[in-house]
Amino acid sequence: MRGVVVAPQPAAAEIGAELLAQGGNAFDAAIGAAFAQMVTDPQMCGLGGFGCATYAWPGGCEHLGFHARAGSRATPDMWAADFRGRTELGNYTLFDDYRSNLGHTSVGTPGVVAGLASLHSRAQLPWAQLIEPAVKLALDGFPAPEFAFESLRRLPQPGMPSGEQRARCTPDSASLWCRADGSLKQPGDQWANPHLGETLKRLARAGARDFYVGDLATRIADELARGGGYVTLEDLRRYEVRLSQPVRGTFRGLDVRSSSAPASGISGVQMLQILDRFPPLVPEQPESYVLLASAMREAFAARLRAVADPDFVAVPVDELTGGAWADAAAERIRNKATLGAVATVGGEGTTHVSTCDADGNAVALTHTLGIFSGVIVPDTGIALNSGMDLFDPLPGGPNSIQPGKARVSGMAPTIVFDGRRPAIVTGAPGTNAIVTSVVQVIVGVVDGKLTPVEAVSAPRVHCEGGPEGGPEGGPVFVEGRVQRAARDALSEAGFDLRLMPTNYAPGFGRNQLICIDARGDFRGASDPRRDGGMAAYCFR
Repeated sequence: MRGVVVAPQPAAAEIGAELLAQGGNAFDAAIGAAFAQMVTDPQMCGLGGFGCATYAWPGGCEHLGFHARAGSRATPDMWAADFRGRTELGNYTLFDDYRSNLGHTSVGTPGVVAGLASLHSRAQLPWAQLIEPAVKLALDGFPAPEFAFESLRRLPQPGMPSGEQRARCTPDSASLWCRADGSLKQPGDQWANPHLGETLKRLARAGARDFYVGDLATRIADELARGGGYVTLEDLRRYEVRLSQPVRGTFRGLDVRSSSAPASGISGVQMLQILDRFPPLVPEQPESYVLLASAMREAFAARLRAVADPDFVAVPVDELTGGAWADAAAERIRNKATLGAVATVGGEGTTHVSTCDADGNAVALTHTLGIFSGVIVPDTGIALNSGMDLFDPLPGGPNSIQPGKARVSGMAPTIVFDGRRPAIVTGAPGTNAIVTSVVQVIVGVVDGKLTPVEAVSAPRVHCEGGPEGGPEGGPVFVEGRVQRAARDALSEAGFDLRLMPTNYAPGFGRNQLICIDARGDFRGASDPRRDGGMAAYCFR
């Protein structure tokens, strides 16, 4: 079927396009690409991960959440006494022993296998056919790409474990990431994961259920128990995906639909609806950056106060996405009212795939390990998530730890409709910078009339707000390519400017964008940050 697949990993995008050519639709392409991403980019995603998806078909649109959930052994106050604070970038919790983002204690109940199985209900091809290309990649191997190792070499933030510590965390992890002489593998080395290949073959044959109630579930639970983790076999057996209506809003007369809580689609809708109350933004003008940063600050302040897992906390979605809220926020910006800020920017543990087809189906799928926990279940190749890393370790808050609860997430897979027709399909990896990258790309396409390549490549800013702390106006992180006039305007508006050391900051979200015009023609573009990706087309 004619369509396009956009992903940060070229091999995954090509596999998705090949599935379209075999008669699959956008759902087949997204599922097959996601399994391939687990093989080609194993620091970012894996069978032990989690995520969410916003997807559309002619006449409908839904959101599927398959977030990691705290295990039943977790308690609200178990980490409170040892909590040291948070990182400046990414908002990760800090402990002397790294318990929330390294090792077995960092793992939440994984959901991605259940999520992909749920999406398969709208696919055309057999489940096994979608997994087979990933099996071949894992068993045959391939020269390791640069992007798969970039996070291993990056210096960690103060208080965070290094990539090498993650690679050597468990024997199975070390055997995957290290050469025979014990040194870390390097880009260009032959990369294969035969244990993962065999596990994928098993899932292709036995179905997703085996991951949660079969022998694979027992292996996962046994390994987590061995390392003092909080997830049990019963947690795996009870895991369920959450199906909901997407969060909705409007921008320049278009219908925006994005991820529901605990993901950050609410924040994206809020930002766009604030900007909708101002004239169209001109790309790279100083005033545009000030408005963008101000809208980001308003939305993140609301997220910190009110967005959490709706199974545990009443999230006032209608209020937060309503016109009155956007009116009040826009008025505060016009009056130059200020909020404090929590200084965080994106992290590195997520991936995304966007797909669409000629029948009007579209999928925006984000999945992640959080950050790779360093734990690989012995003899399975299953890399496990660090889904506990963004919970509030202090009890009593909306995002505090509770058994079965999902922590707040930056994921924002989004589809923008022009009438009943999907016009923009987008999403990104990048932790909290996911939603700000999604908003800037949509604004670039709609207001700036940018092409997809121009929109994902344009310079970006990132700002978060909160009800306390920080200097007047809050910090704004700025890519090195943002011109001096814009940087000066942000400083004059009261923002504490933080100039990033790179021109294409990898943590600023890596957007995977598809634009569809009124004739049904589509164009895709993969963000150039972190070595770029591919838009793979099927023209049949």
